[in-house]
Amino acid sequence: MISQEQRRIMYRGLATKGRLAVDAEELASIDARLAEDPLDYYLWTARAVVCGSTDEAIRCYSIALGIQPLASHSRYNRGRKYMGQDRFEEGLADLRTATALDPDDGWKWHFQGVALYFLERYDEAIASFETAIEVNQRNEEPLLPFEVDWLWNCHHQAGDREAADRCLTLVGPDTPVVDTEATYKRRILLYRGLLDEQDYLGGIDRADVAEAGNQLYGLANHRFRQLGDVEGSVQLLRQVLDLDPAKSGWGRKMAARDLPLRVALRGGAS
Repeated sequence: MISQEQRRIMYRGLATKGRLAVDAEELASIDARLAEDPLDYYLWTARAVVCGSTDEAIRCYSIALGIQPLASHSRYNRGRKYMGQDRFEEGLADLRTATALDPDDGWKWHFQGVALYFLERYDEAIASFETAIEVNQRNEEPLLPFEVDWLWNCHHQAGDREAADRCLTLVGPDTPVVDTEATYKRRILLYRGLLDEQDYLGGIDRADVAEAGNQLYGLANHRFRQLGDVEGSVQLLRQVLDLDPAKSGWGRKMAARDLPLRVALRGGAS
């Protein structure tokens, strides 16, 4: 069922956040209305959200952008869809445009950083995540753990362990965070030794495949970077990759990138 918040996002052409429902009846209704008015920008943004296909969502956002080329939210939304297909250069192009058009939205800076991370442009990614922190603080958005977790990964990938350790100190047990991003805080508390590994594992909802993959990936990083347990990390990365690819999120993408490197460090076949 489509929530009121999702309807607001769909029919006002807003930036997508959180998990959004696919709805065949809503899609049929939108198609009927588009048949009468094919230049309705908001119907195309609504269709992109409920169509249930990444390729089709990209097509819908592209049509919408043909109608309103300077729509920052649709640039952001299409950029995220491109990244879902590992088309990071195209995603980055859209997200750079989105941040230029709307520099006061921390989510746009965040996903620009994610695109740069997957392109291995870690210094630029760090700058994007730091900008997201500044913007979110101005907007009083409690998203600090969301950014710090990615910053930690960036600093490690860039080979700066000291900077990685410093950024973790920005988040503690009392740091506020929106409910939808609370698992980022759990990972940081684990990295800092403020959350026991068994308690961390006990908090993973295995029925939620995407989030389970993200959380197991975080544990793999904890084992590798904080404990020096390469073998344990490798086994956890394999668990992430064993999850249903169709339901997996960024954790699976990152595990697929990291596994060959960690296998090489350990020695032996992947």
